[in-house]
This record gives sequence, structure tokens and C-alpha cells, in this order.
Amino acid sequence: MRFGVSLRSLLGADAQSLPDAIESLEARIHPEDLDRVRSMLDEQARAPGPFVVEFRARNAAGRFVWMVALGEGQRLEASRAWSAAEGESQGGAANGAAAAASTIRVSGIVQAAHLRPDSSHERRAAPRASFLAAMSHEIRTPMTAILGFADLLREAATPDAVATAAEAIHRNGEHLLRIVNDVLDLSRIEAGAMTLEEIAVSPVDLSLEVCEAFEPRARETGVELRVELLGPVPSLIRTDPTRVRQILFNLVDNALKFTERGFVRLGLERGPGESIRFHVSDTGMGVTEEQIGRIFRPFTQGDATTPRRFGGSGLGLDISRRLARMLGGDITVRSTPGRGSTFTVEISSGPLAGVPEVTSIEPRRAGRHRAPSPSLRVLLAEDGADNQRLLRHHLEREGMSVVAVSDGAAALEVATAADRRGQPFDLALVDMQMPRLDGLGATRALRDSGFRGPIIVLTAHDVAGAREACLAAGSSEVLAKPIERHQLLESIRRHLERAGA
Repeated sequence: MRFGVSLRSLLGADAQSLPDAIESLEARIHPEDLDRVRSMLDEQARAPGPFVVEFRARNAAGRFVWMVALGEGQRLEASRAWSAAEGESQGGAANGAAAAASTIRVSGIVQAAHLRPDSSHERRAAPRASFLAAMSHEIRTPMTAILGFADLLREAATPDAVATAAEAIHRNGEHLLRIVNDVLDLSRIEAGAMTLEEIAVSPVDLSLEVCEAFEPRARETGVELRVELLGPVPSLIRTDPTRVRQILFNLVDNALKFTERGFVRLGLERGPGESIRFHVSDTGMGVTEEQIGRIFRPFTQGDATTPRRFGGSGLGLDISRRLARMLGGDITVRSTPGRGSTFTVEISSGPLAGVPEVTSIEPRRAGRHRAPSPSLRVLLAEDGADNQRLLRHHLEREGMSVVAVSDGAAALEVATAADRRGQPFDLALVDMQMPRLDGLGATRALRDSGFRGPIIVLTAHDVAGAREACLAAGSSEVLAKPIERHQLLESIRRHLERAGA
């Protein structure tokens, strides 16, 4: 086992102070990170494959620096080893081939940041949170256009080849978006930047919404998908509906992925004290006790063939369990290989005193995606030309009249002029991040000017983190990009109904 020049240079070490032994590196790793590195090494010894591990190591000055190592394990010998090959100087990546006797090939090592030995988690979280917010905006905004225009192409296509291409664009775009969301969510959680809401929501409605999203896929595969009450449940709980929906979506998605025949059931029951349980059961392939110990680790799946056979980043279950714990509960699993699995999500329900219980599931209302009334005047403030054109198309197709501007200051000017003419807008759609005056400032300014119609803010940032500020500024709702057309139209319809338009 050999350490390359780059690893030593990143730590300001030489062959004498950092000899070629895994124990010498472990002696430099921060105690809080040592278990994570050892877990990665043990995992690679059992099931070699791609890995990414982040850890702090002490450099020659006695300071801990963040390191990110990435590479791929290879079953070359039974002994555990770590090899980092020749590379660039401090601050750069080390690239190259590992020694032939290694079980782990480290293709890149990057020094991520300097930390004082007494640096606090909070001081680390602030710059990370800013970085994540910027990355979220830069990634989600073009994805809005990609998925949206794929929808337009799919609707307009008549030749089979064009329709097939459009479906592929949309399918792969959605897949990429799920991966991006998983990576951003995991990064937010680890940076301490994940924010949660507490809203009164129906657990039955949440469950039905999740399963309705998967109904076409279940019909296509012939798997029965259903929601069941396993006992009386509270009609309302106080939690973060976005994160609960995300957890259930991940679990139902996995259940359908690994179930070729039979059923997938989402069952609800009241838990002990002030809690509620969701059980996602399937008749799929199941997992062994050994695999259960691995599936909640990030970037890890049941076995080495899972990513090739079924796809997925291996982040969904890890994120879901972390979210469940943040919501005051946890996720547990029971499984029998060849017979199926049951994943149980238990979360805090908030106070239940006086909350009525639900004992049966009522049929969902038809027409919930009914389009809003036509002839509405809509003010659209969006600085991205492609997204502006896409949103205008969706609205004008429903018969609405749209005036589009590229920043919040222009939106205020146009709205004020329209009010003076006696032709006020019925609704405003405002992007969160714009030049001159951003969405938050535009919302406040519109309210101060006397605008009384609904204001829907569109954001490529974390919705939970933006919602409180946006609602305080006077917005009616915050929607996340990429904007799904039916979700947008339903939101517009709902808020206009409340406003009496």
C-alpha cells in the first residue's frame, strides 16, 4: 500500500511523517470522521465499487483540512489497502493509477477547505448553505426549460420517432432531476442547512397523492397499487408535507422497482403517543439481513448488481431515513428474500387532542386539475427568456392574457400602470431570483402598491427555506422549479377561487 506525492503534499507531509501504512493515515483523520472512512474501507473489502468519502485530516501545521477522496474498489487481494497516486500540488486533484496490490483505487483526492481545530459546525454551515443555494438555482433553472419544452414537443409530435425522442428527453430529464435533488438534499442535511416546515396536512391525502403519481406505472407493470387504513388515523397532522411526500415517494418508487408481480400497499395507522406510521409493503424480491445493514448507507444499494439492473443513485433511502429522524421518527424495515419487504415510516404527528379521526378513505374529487377560468390577466416576472416563453405558453393555452417582464422593478411599473388604467391584473407570477428587484422585494412592493390579487412565487431554491419569508412578504404560495404544468394551473385555480376571481 503506497501513498502518492499528492496526498502527502496536500497534508504537508513526507514519507517519514506519513509512511505507507493505512494506520498512519488513520492517525491523522479527525476522530469524528474515522468511522466513516473505516466503514468505506470495510464496505469496499466486501463489495468493491465506486465510492466517495469526505473526511478531515490533520496537516503538518496541526490544522484539520477537509479532504474528498473518490475512486473505485477492485478485488485484487484480500488485505485492506489505500493507494493514492502521483498528482498535483496542494489544492488540486490527484489523479493516476493505484498500485497493483491495492484493493482500493483512489482516482482523485481534493483538499476541500481549511478548518481551525476549534471551528464549529455552525461556522462551516454558512458558506456551504450559500453554495448549495447558488447551485440549486443554477441547476434547477435550466432543468425547468428542458422538461417544459420536452412536454411541448411531446404534445405537438405526430411522427412516431419524434414522439419517442420527446419521451426519452422527458424521462431522462426527470431522472437527472431526481439525482440532482438527492445530491442537494443530502448536502443540505450534512451541512445543517436543511429547513423543515410545520403545516397542518391530511396524511390520507398525502398518501393518495403519492400513489396517484405512480398509478400509470403500476398499471403498465400489472402490479396492484393501493392505499389502506390499518386503523383509525388523525384527519390532520402537523409536519412538513413536502418531506413526508418525498419519503413516501422514494419508498413507493423502490417498492414498484423491485416488484414484478403482486401488490404494493401504502398502509396508515396511528403510532404510539403523538405519532403516525406509514407502512410501504410489497411482494417483491426482498432483501437479506446483510443487505438491510447496507441499504441505508449513502451511495450504497442492496448488492453490486442493483445499480446496473434497476438504476438509482443509492441516496434515496439514506435521505429518507435522515428526513424521518428530522421529523421526529425513523424508518425500519422487515423483509424476506423472495417474498417482499415492508418499510415502516414513523414520524411525529404533532398534538392530536381534539383532532377527528378518519376511519375510511373517501374517493378523491374528480377534476382537481381543472384549468382556471380563461380571460384572466396575468403578470409574469421571469428573467429567464426560455422559462418566460414556456410559462407564457402554458397560460395563454388556457386562454389567459399574459404580460411578461424580466425583473421585479418592471413588474411593479407595469402593475401600477395597469391599476391606473382601471385594468388591474388578476394574478402575478414572480420568479424568486431576478435582477434589479428580486421576487421577495417585488412581492412586498406589489402589496405596498395596493395589488390584491394572488402572488405566486417561483423558486429554484429550497421551498421550505423560502416559504416563510415569501409568505411574510405577502405571497400566496411558493412553487418549486421545475414547474409542472398541472401543478401550476391547479395552484392558480385554487388561489383565484379563494380571491373570488
